[in-house]
Amino acid sequence: MKKDPFNEIRESTKLIAVAEYYGLQPNRQRFVNCIHHSPDNHPSMQFLKNDKYYRCYSCGAWGDATALVAKLYDISAIAAAKRIVIDFNLNIDFSDDDYSIAVRYESEKVLNGLKVWSDRKYSEYEKNLTDFLEYLKTYEPTEEELESWGSASVAKINELSRQMNVLKGSSVRAKLELYRQLRGDGNDTRR
Repeated sequence: MKKDPFNEIRESTKLIAVAEYYGLQPNRQRFVNCIHHSPDNHPSMQFLKNDKYYRCYSCGAWGDATALVAKLYDISAIAAAKRIVIDFNLNIDFSDDDYSIAVRYESEKVLNGLKVWSDRKYSEYEKNLTDFLEYLKTYEPTEEELESWGSASVAKINELSRQMNVLKGSSVRAKLELYRQLRGDGNDTRR
């Protein structure tokens, strides 16, 4: 059975060495400014001690050496993997069958990013709703205010409830549709 070239790269390289080779300079705690968002005033992306993965504690992004190079150079995962193989003189064979492995690799990254986004959005909505309910306990609206809030407020609360249900327990497709709706576009699935 043919080995997964992405896993072979992970096993054959140290992520921190890859990062330094491509120009990143981690501090003593292995942090750098995040490559997934900018500006980053304080380093928030850390190369984990296992030397296989990185994680940003600000935006939630994570990945391995291939994902790092793909993001740095805005290239596909397969192109990034081939670049690492050449630059680090690794004996890893790439052939056309690796396309299916690359598609799976990219799909896993998208799904994990979607999970991070939906968990963060759910927490944000939950906090806003809790704060709103606390506010209502101390605020006593007049009859006129209640009437003016009326159906528009009920519709907004129902929509928020629908979105929270999608974020908490729906299918990946439903979460992706909600993500696209909230981002205001039809096809961008990147953070």
